[in-house]
Amino acid sequence: MKRNTFQRMLVFNTLQRLEHATADEMYRCIIQTYPSISKATVYRNLNTLLKESLISKVCMPNGSDYFDKTVEKHYHFQCKHCGRIFDLKEVPYMEHLNHIQEDGGGKVEAHTILFSGICADCLNCSQQKGN
Repeated sequence: MKRNTFQRMLVFNTLQRLEHATADEMYRCIIQTYPSISKATVYRNLNTLLKESLISKVCMPNGSDYFDKTVEKHYHFQCKHCGRIFDLKEVPYMEHLNHIQEDGGGKVEAHTILFSGICADCLNCSQQKGN
């Protein structure tokens, strides 16, 4: 394991506070307090934290990837309105993944699932505007 540097701890602690953030969002947040940190330093430390399995990455099909403070396997929901990413603790039909091999699809070793829709906050906001 690499030695912990101040910058690495700063990036790690910032992500713990933000929960889900792109590298650019992390950089913009950090430079408010530490204006001398470079974008390259933030990117490099995010990659190191990923390699050390201290954070995870949410690959986004049509945009920047998000970094996640949660390393345990879980799923995500992205609001199409506000863009926020939320953790989903349980997805009821995931046990069906075991049947892929039985159906001739091979052995699943990893997967990523991203749900998309409108979050509860945005739904509530649009309902209040409609009344």
